[in-house]
Amino acid sequence: MATVGSNSNYFSLAETSKNIIFPSEAVRNDIPIWMKFYCYEYSNNAAARASTGSRSSGGVNIPGLTKLKATILVPAPPNFEASTNLPYTAEPTPASSLLPGILGDATAASAKLSDLLTKTARKFKAVVDFFKSTNSFGSELDFKGQDVRDLVFNGTGSYRNFDIRLYMPCLSVADSEAAGAIIRTFEALCLPTATSLGSLATTKYFHPPLWIFGIGPADSLQMDPDWGGYPQLSALTQIRVRKQALDTNNLAAHSSGGTFKPIAYSVTLLFKEIEPAFRLTSSLRSTSTLVTNRSGVLVTAGQNLNISIR
Repeated sequence: MATVGSNSNYFSLAETSKNIIFPSEAVRNDIPIWMKFYCYEYSNNAAARASTGSRSSGGVNIPGLTKLKATILVPAPPNFEASTNLPYTAEPTPASSLLPGILGDATAASAKLSDLLTKTARKFKAVVDFFKSTNSFGSELDFKGQDVRDLVFNGTGSYRNFDIRLYMPCLSVADSEAAGAIIRTFEALCLPTATSLGSLATTKYFHPPLWIFGIGPADSLQMDPDWGGYPQLSALTQIRVRKQALDTNNLAAHSSGGTFKPIAYSVTLLFKEIEPAFRLTSSLRSTSTLVTNRSGVLVTAGQNLNISIR
């Protein structure tokens, strides 16, 4: 019987980390800014998620809590798209917010007007006309067809999506092999992992690994929010790959010693944050624009205490 578990896959935790950089070493010094992907073994521990999430601001790996599965560096892509969709729903607007301060008793006014707003349009117009006569609204006000519904925030945060498109032209067999290794790593680490329990004749499936990614210099763990924002721990939910040959008659771009490789790879990656994103408040006087995930809020109590952004 197959089961899905959220606890740690200890066999997977024992694996060594893969580190892949594209392109080959000869041209890396000419690339000023990089797209960096860090893949971690899944954890449902809030402290582990907070520590891995903090890599976007220079956080580090914590042994025993976080397990780095892979590091991938490619030149910063021309396309990096993010979408934020907040959960709003339409709710009736309280009458007290539409018509404030008109009647002396605010509580009685709210109850009375809420009741009136549920009546026919004729009765509602009569109420408005009465208020107009007091010059409370001004003579130009007209409530005909007024939508008395507001969008009300009814969620606990936003699950954001990130669409990243990479193009890797290969100038050599070494470039093509590095690009191919990156593609295979993405394709494998977006999948759940499985472990056979041997004599128990069962197989257990574990949650796919999680990702932190962003754009910044190659010689630093930090991400630059001006380029990539603050993506939080995400699952790789979709990957699309195209491999390009030199021409229709030659199905390989490069050959060396009988090895034939594509001339270019293009890949589209779709990431989705696995828990809601929030804005951290600041202990300083300035308004914070630092974004974290739910685990980060739990660990920091919702405060940007002393987090280096750059």
